[in-house]
Amino acid sequence: WSNDIGVICSFRRQVQRLRGELRQCGLGSVRVGTLEDYQGQEERILIVSLVASDVELAKPMQSLDPPTSFVGEGGMEIPSSNLIGDPKRYTVAVSRAQCVLQVVGHPAVARQSACWAAFVEACAANRACA
Repeated sequence: WSNDIGVICSFRRQVQRLRGELRQCGLGSVRVGTLEDYQGQEERILIVSLVASDVELAKPMQSLDPPTSFVGEGGMEIPSSNLIGDPKRYTVAVSRAQCVLQVVGHPAVARQSACWAAFVEACAANRACA
């Protein structure tokens, strides 16, 4: 069953750490990658991690990944590895799941983006937020 599960993380270091942790638990077949790793790919069950996606809180992690960025909503510079702020990256992230999509992160951080804010509100309206 773990062959059907995938995880999308914002940063390569998160991917490496999570892969190691899953292997130690005997779940090495869970596919873990960045959004770029999932281009054109799908998973039956997908977990999208918005953890460390807050622009300010993620700055220490940005130095561990390539320093590319884009200008997000409101003119704020956002690292390209970040899943918050770019509508195209949002669309890719939420469209990779075939059956189940689980998003992990703080709703206040997700609301930094209009796309994710609408997602959080839809989840709340359907009692799908913890």
